[in-house]
Amino acid sequence: MKRILKYDWDAIAGIVAAFAAILMHFLHIVEEDVLLMIAVVLIALLFIRDLRRERQSEHLWRRLGNYFGPGQRW
Repeated sequence: MKRILKYDWDAIAGIVAAFAAILMHFLHIVEEDVLLMIAVVLIALLFIRDLRRERQSEHLWRRLGNYFGPGQRW
């Protein structure tokens, strides 16, 4: 169960959505405008995910700095 939780579900959902969009386009179910909208939404989700991870990394570095002190090296 823990191994399943380690997967990056944002990336997996993005890949599945992109594959589904391309498949629907090849089957002539959706137009190019819909594909463009799906692509923009996926790029926005990746951007939001990266911002969230950057914030988590900065928080971790601040906590490590507070723990070890400003003058200490690891």
